[in-house]
Amino acid sequence: MQGCDGSVLIDPTASNQNPEKLATPNLTLRGFNIIDQAKTALEEVCPKTVSCADIVALAAWDSVTLVRIAVLSFVVKNPKIKNPINNLVILLGPY
Repeated sequence: MQGCDGSVLIDPTASNQNPEKLATPNLTLRGFNIIDQAKTALEEVCPKTVSCADIVALAAWDSVTLVRIAVLSFVVKNPKIKNPINNLVILLGPY
């Protein structure tokens, strides 16, 4: 796999001892074990169907949703703070 967005997820092998995962800019990345666990669980249920890159995309989506919920919860509890989500909704409205 070369040039794939998910190539950073590939572990070293005998034929590829220095995958992108071990490149200097990627050494600060974390959470590979969580992605591996999700991939293993999915492979048991639907083999060769969901890629690791798919899992990363869904995890990113979920994390954004969780942050939005946290921000909205904070704003509701602190009514003097302007709701940043409203501003985003207004900006994205025409699109």
